[in-house]
Amino acid sequence: MPTDHRRHLVLFDIDGTLLRSEGAGVAAMLRAFTRLHGDRGFTFEGVEIAGALDGLLFKRVMEHHRLPADDAAHEVFQRTYREELDASFAPERVRQ
Repeated sequence: MPTDHRRHLVLFDIDGTLLRSEGAGVAAMLRAFTRLHGDRGFTFEGVEIAGALDGLLFKRVMEHHRLPADDAAHEVFQRTYREELDASFAPERVRQ
């Protein structure tokens, strides 16, 4: 029986030194906020983002817009953000 010897490499490139995503993560996050909470003009203006990972960014943006940032809201946001992020990296949208 053949054995599958493929390996997967997962890279976390928080500061953009390995991969140029051209803002796909930020755009996906803002689209997720808008999908869930309507057009409130979500931006990261006025929100400290330096060194913050997604969970902290979620909390800061939600607080900035006076929206609940509890665990249930974060779970729903994570699913929506993932959908938006997946759409950003669909093969037809990726340049090589």
